[in-house]
Amino acid sequence: MQKFCVYTAITGNYETLVEELPPNENNILFICLTDNPHLRSDCWEIRYIPGFFPNDPMRNQRVLKIEPHKYLSDFDCSLYIDNSVKLTKDPSVMFDEIFKGKNACFFLHSYRSTVYEEFIAVMRAGLDGIDRVKEQLMHYKNSNYYDTLFERPYWGGMIFRSHNDDRVKHFSEIWKAHVLRYARRDQLSLNYTLRMSGLEPFVIESDIRNSDLHLWPRLDAKRVKKEKAPLFMRLLNKAYAKHHEIKWKNFRGK
Repeated sequence: MQKFCVYTAITGNYETLVEELPPNENNILFICLTDNPHLRSDCWEIRYIPGFFPNDPMRNQRVLKIEPHKYLSDFDCSLYIDNSVKLTKDPSVMFDEIFKGKNACFFLHSYRSTVYEEFIAVMRAGLDGIDRVKEQLMHYKNSNYYDTLFERPYWGGMIFRSHNDDRVKHFSEIWKAHVLRYARRDQLSLNYTLRMSGLEPFVIESDIRNSDLHLWPRLDAKRVKKEKAPLFMRLLNKAYAKHHEIKWKNFRGK
């Protein structure tokens, strides 16, 4: 029988670990990977992993999220959930009914129709450095896998993986490389790196905000309010986004 756990990853002081867990009749272990040596919990097993980048907690979080085979090697498979995701079904039931026998399961995004739209949304909202996002987009457009920009994106808030499977490890290493090289917004590189690695996940098609398995975002997930970027930067981001929307229409029309 495969050994299965649920995990999340919290780094820096961005958010507070949510303590409420779903029904758990088989006592599936809930694990929090963190770079905070002082974090304590009554519900989660805390595993301390020192940060890799002193001034970039988001990329620290992404490394822990993307590579469970390194930090959860004592388990065969895992379900990653963002701290803002509330599971509404017993994880052992989810495993038996959906995940069992599969190497990876991803939700399709329910309100973005293409990966390109996700790039535009990230630019418009200023969720990462505009130059880095633009560079990533241009590299993808000029690559052999440019058609992944036309695909419906996957959602990264809830991911099942048989993480010790060699094919899954290979995918994870490629995905991590792209998140470290390009945007920290890991959904931008997810379709591309799945194609590049050759991994074909089982796809779950449901509303990512409310399914039979979860709710997102949960109302009790507290995040530190970030300062807004200066007005001129926000206007610049929107201008870049508009420019690329026009280019996208021309690109699709070819």
